[in-house]
Amino acid sequence: MAYKLLRRSDWASAEGWNGKFEGRAVDTGVSFLFNEVREAGKGPPLHKHPYDEVYIVRKGQGHVIIGDDEMEVSEGDILIIPANTPHNVLTAGRQTTEIISVHVSDTFKGEFLEGSIPENI
Repeated sequence: MAYKLLRRSDWASAEGWNGKFEGRAVDTGVSFLFNEVREAGKGPPLHKHPYDEVYIVRKGQGHVIIGDDEMEVSEGDILIIPANTPHNVLTAGRQTTEIISVHVSDTFKGEFLEGSIPENI
């Protein structure tokens, strides 16, 4: 496979650090979500995936639930979430939180366990 270069315009939404792309579009086995959440306590509902997921905290702080555990993460932290483990992350603190979510799959697959599917997923 030849290398692939994706420009911001290939994945980003019109505003902020939000966007996504599936790896199948560039013939690779990983997909990415870019999430910017500005309000404290906001984020996706509890969910799980049939593959590993990696959170890279680019900016801010988050409160993470992974299975029965809860923890705080902050800028520069990397969190590896095993397949089929219920999880979510909510913005903590007063500043914007930006997280890059690496899905070890060429497409997004998952099951939301509570609430409705948010628009930014």
